[in-house]
Amino acid sequence: MLFDTHTHLSEDKFDSDREQIIADLPRNNMGRVIDVGDEIEYSKKAVKLANAHEIVYATVGAHPYSAKEMRDSDIDILRDLAVNNKKVVGIGECGLDYHENHFEYKAEQKIWFRKQIDLAKELDLPLIVHVRDAYEDCLEILKEKNVSKGIIHCFSGTRAFMEEVCEMGFYVAFGGAMTYSNADDIREAAKYAPEDRILIETDCPYLVPKGVKASRNEPKYVAVAAEMLAEIRGVSIVDIEDITWYNACKIFNL
Repeated sequence: MLFDTHTHLSEDKFDSDREQIIADLPRNNMGRVIDVGDEIEYSKKAVKLANAHEIVYATVGAHPYSAKEMRDSDIDILRDLAVNNKKVVGIGECGLDYHENHFEYKAEQKIWFRKQIDLAKELDLPLIVHVRDAYEDCLEILKEKNVSKGIIHCFSGTRAFMEEVCEMGFYVAFGGAMTYSNADDIREAAKYAPEDRILIETDCPYLVPKGVKASRNEPKYVAVAAEMLAEIRGVSIVDIEDITWYNACKIFNL
């Protein structure tokens, strides 16, 4: 079965058919999905959704785009959500994103990345890391904080970056971006990533895989990522399903 390790089913784009999508997961060969919190309100919604559906689990966190609005009390909210809900299995997504104009508030991003790292370590939960155009700073902070338990979500770095984070203990999750024509670096990383460190995800509703005729990504399209990963690594789709299922259950302690 397939395990989509990163969705945003709580977002507004799924308001019209969220329940039907979840009901359809088993018939689409989906065994589990993680609904990822990327700001305070969506973290609350992710927890609520996970508590309502056996097949759904949640993480709680704040995306680097939220860094300018974050307050110390928000960390207390994230802590309470994680401590008081057994379906919460990680902290994040959090991290660094210097793409386009977001580099203008690097300092704030670093502050809230570090605070969420501290929370993940305090609660012994895996850290869900978003990193784009900020690989050196991300590595510096992860090493500074001695983080060894987490996922680099929507992997978009180089093989060298993959090797370094895997050596630290991280998992790397591959999704729709792996299918794009300009994704040679991602595919190289996917080819050589250690078998016991690879995961698949959709990041839905974002990053619709190449060839999928849809304006919105959905959990069922994680099958496309699995097929691409199998092709890149020269193994069967069944092998990828088994490997990524086992890896996902291990990192999320399920």
